Amino acid sequence: MIEALYHISVGETKKLVKPVIWMSIVNLVNMIPFILIAVIVHLIFEYYSMVLCFALMYACQNKAMAVTFLDGYSAAADGRIRLAEHIRKLPMGYLTSKDPGELGHMMMVDFDQTERAMTHILPQLISTL
Repeated sequence: MIEALYHISVGETKKLVKPVIWMSIVNLVNMIPFILIAVIVHLIFEYYSMVLCFALMYACQNKAMAVTFLDGYSAAADGRIRLAEHIRKLPMGYLTSKDPGELGHMMMVDFDQTERAMTHILPQLISTL
């Protein structure tokens, strides 16, 4: 290889050093626009991938909250309605012998605890496990 360079340069191989160095520098400088384009494309897609991730997180969270709270609230409401229907069928003497606060407590507080368990505690606990 050195012999071929010797013949090509007519015995002046030392005069090839500076042109080779400068042409190497030129080639490296000419790569800068392509490197910048690659960096810009990477940054653009990185931004859109981040936006896509946040959009996916929002959509999943929104759907999960809607399903969780809608089902939990409707289950508690259905339970209150069933209890009210059951109380409606009881004899009047039984109802007058009971404390009205106890009935209200049953209808509101007990179902509120059921609702809270179905919307806040159980879905998070089970999905975490």
